[in-house]
Amino acid sequence: RYRVENNAFVETARDGKGWPVDADVYHKHDGRFFAGYRHEAGRHFVYAKAGYHSVSEGAKDELGELLFRVNLFEDVGGAYLPCLGVADQFYMIRPDGGVEHVSRDARGSRGRVVEDLRPRRHSIAPAELGQLLEHGVAAEHDRMQADLRELQRALAAMRDRLELQAANHEADIQRAVAAAQAEIAHLQQTAAALRDELEKERAAMESRVNEAVKLANAEIVQLRAGTGALRDELDRKDAEAANGQQEAVSFLQREVAQLRDTVTALRDQIDGVSH
Repeated sequence: RYRVENNAFVETARDGKGWPVDADVYHKHDGRFFAGYRHEAGRHFVYAKAGYHSVSEGAKDELGELLFRVNLFEDVGGAYLPCLGVADQFYMIRPDGGVEHVSRDARGSRGRVVEDLRPRRHSIAPAELGQLLEHGVAAEHDRMQADLRELQRALAAMRDRLELQAANHEADIQRAVAAAQAEIAHLQQTAAALRDELEKERAAMESRVNEAVKLANAEIVQLRAGTGALRDELDRKDAEAANGQQEAVSFLQREVAQLRDTVTALRDQIDGVSH
């Protein structure tokens, strides 16, 4: 916001204070606002080409004619802060009105409150601006180193706990292995005793079976002998019966022949008497 104060055009900061619009160049890039003040050793260069002005960090002759060098500040809610020029770092206004320099990395984000350099915009040297940036980087580096040391301590403690757990676990495993080996030995002994018992039982069974087979074979031989004798007796009786029948038939045949002879003789006698 802007207003007229004491017949001068001023910019109104967040705290209500008016600041003169006195920068040598104002620059906007990626939605961020910058103000530059001339300094012969400034890190940023202002170029003109075909009626357009551009600002670069370091010399870039292809941008056109060099007009002057500046200390470039980023305008964050009216506060002037060192130009970062790093993609993963930015400024953020805090709820309490301060400005925080935020750095991001793979683990997350970290921030630190920074000083508003607007009151010193004309007097601050480029070397001091660089030191402020380096101090921020150094502070971030120190913080990262502290985090790293804390992480190393945590890892060492975790390693110690894991080694203790591993030792206890190894002892448990050894006890379990010993118990398993004893159980295996007992099972092997039991299996051997059962195997011997089964061998004995199988041998006894084979002996009983062999004896039963022998008895059965003897009985079969006896049955065969008895069957043969019965068959011979039946054959003999059949032969005797057949012989008896033949004799009876012969006897009957003789009796019939005698009867026939008798009848013939009687018929002849009768015929003789009749004549």
